[in-house]
Amino acid sequence: MQAIWDAIWPSLIAGAGGFIGGGLLLPTKLGELFFKSRQDRNLDLLLRLDALLKDTGDKVRRVLLSLLMLVLAGCSTTPADLDAKVAPTVQTYSENYQEIYRRVSSTAKRCLAGNVSAYASMAVDAELYPDLGYAELSVSMINWGVRNYYVTARIEKMATGSRMTVRAGNSIGQNQWLYSVIKWAGGDQDCR
Repeated sequence: MQAIWDAIWPSLIAGAGGFIGGGLLLPTKLGELFFKSRQDRNLDLLLRLDALLKDTGDKVRRVLLSLLMLVLAGCSTTPADLDAKVAPTVQTYSENYQEIYRRVSSTAKRCLAGNVSAYASMAVDAELYPDLGYAELSVSMINWGVRNYYVTARIEKMATGSRMTVRAGNSIGQNQWLYSVIKWAGGDQDCR
């Protein structure tokens, strides 16, 4: 009986984590899909909504506006949005930037890219710019046609070795995302 429990325990934990993560991501995706506006237009929407809710109780208005602001602020629909929200983590390596790029991009594509559900998939976009001496990588979820970025990385050529600047956010697992990218750059190919 213990052997069976030991065999299914990791799957149960992974399933529970996916269920909780999906439950936390769903409102942000639906909110962005519903309003389809950028943050510079969100203020106008909030002001119009506030005018409509003048007749309702003060507590209800505060709760609704707070929820709306949380939903609208939770997404990064471009890599630049994520970069603006999250402080970078910088690592240096003795290896060439192209080798670090190869390690990170190949492991990320193997471990992350693919369908998550019938309506969502994870995308790994990676581009090497040898003429410019750097590479870029991003990890995002495409859900109902809306993209939410979780990780961005820029790997640059240095005089000796390379430097990788990583940002991870928009998820309760952002520290795990960051840890994974850094360990992949170090040569670890494990998906966990």
